[in-house]
Amino acid sequence: MRKVIIFHNFTPEELTELLEIIKRSYSGYKDTIIAQTTPTSLKMVLHDLINELIKEDDYFTGKIP
Repeated sequence: MRKVIIFHNFTPEELTELLEIIKRSYSGYKDTIIAQTTPTSLKMVLHDLINELIKEDDYFTGKIP
C-alpha cells in the first residue's frame, strides 16, 4: 500500500520547511507521495484523491508509459 501525505493551508515557506524536515528525518520519503490540496482536490472524496495522486505519481516517475 502506498503512503501519502497531504498538506492543507500551509504557506510556501511552511511547506518548504516541512519538506526539509521530512527529507532529513524520514528515510522512506522517496517512496511517499507528498501533495498539497487544491480547490479541485478539496471537492474530491479522499479515496478518489489518493487514487488520482497514485496515478499521477506513477506517470511522472515512469512507472506507467
